[in-house]
Amino acid sequence: MSAVYQFLAYGHPPLKTADIHSACYWVKQLTGTVVGIIFGVTEVTGAQGFAFFLTINLLVTFIVYSKVLRVNVEELGFEGQAKLVQEGFMQSFGCFLLCWIVSFTLCVN
Repeated sequence: MSAVYQFLAYGHPPLKTADIHSACYWVKQLTGTVVGIIFGVTEVTGAQGFAFFLTINLLVTFIVYSKVLRVNVEELGFEGQAKLVQEGFMQSFGCFLLCWIVSFTLCVN
């Protein structure tokens, strides 16, 4: 979380690999929570919800590390990009499911 604070407070300092992974992790957690609440309130159901979440999560990840954090994509290579995409995905998916189910249940009842 300190990497995100440092980025927001001081502009763009050079980030270490661990800080980049940490920033992507926390952005994914926030994305999963927000998308889950939005999908629950708008009563999205079924496989389309999972597909939209996967798409949104991947797009947010690519935007964050390529545009916001300004990571050199060629320098990372395919394996580096795959690690960033995998970083925190299952935890983000868990947050998404929890928020989606709870907000959907509260809105329907």
